[in-house]
Amino acid sequence: MSDALIREVQEDLQRDRAIALAKRYGGWVAALALLLVLGTAAYVGWQNWQAKVRQDESAKLYAALTKLETGQSEAALTDLEAVGAETSDGIAALARFQAAQAAGAAGKADEATQNLEQVAGSSLDDAILKEAARLAVLGRQLDAGDPAQLIAGLEPLAAGDRPFRHQARELLGLARLRAGDTAGAKATFDDALKDPSLPIRAKARLTEYRAALESAA
Repeated sequence: MSDALIREVQEDLQRDRAIALAKRYGGWVAALALLLVLGTAAYVGWQNWQAKVRQDESAKLYAALTKLETGQSEAALTDLEAVGAETSDGIAALARFQAAQAAGAAGKADEATQNLEQVAGSSLDDAILKEAARLAVLGRQLDAGDPAQLIAGLEPLAAGDRPFRHQARELLGLARLRAGDTAGAKATFDDALKDPSLPIRAKARLTEYRAALESAA
């Protein structure tokens, strides 16, 4: 076996190990993109809009969120989508964002993605909430989407000034692995690990990915 072929086999095995780690963390970290982003984005969205909406809209949203928090995913999804269809832009976007969480909990992946896409493509004047939705959509597509399109979508979200750069960089590295770009994935993980604001758990995952890529066949 030639040296070039040996290196190719080693890289394939290393890539497989990193991919296996990613899947252990939850289906290409789709849950990471959705769940980690949801808490921050939902809070920001609520802060930006709660002073602008009518009391009855707020009450409907609160009631639906209460169902979601108590595990009533199907009922919460129905109520949140109704709020998203009937209320003003800010509350509607926040309701659809949370509807994506309810749909995911109910095993309705396509419906979750549709709700997120509606937020990401809306005319809402809340860049953070829309960016969170875009990232969540890309995270949900990471397992089966076109790697080139995923990379193109994730690169701007991974820039140093973006609010969800840590999640975006992790997903970007994994997308590059799917594209067969092991060197690019290593560089992405290395750049992410250099960020002093990287959360501890994210650092642990990235360190594992990086170690898997460096391990010998």
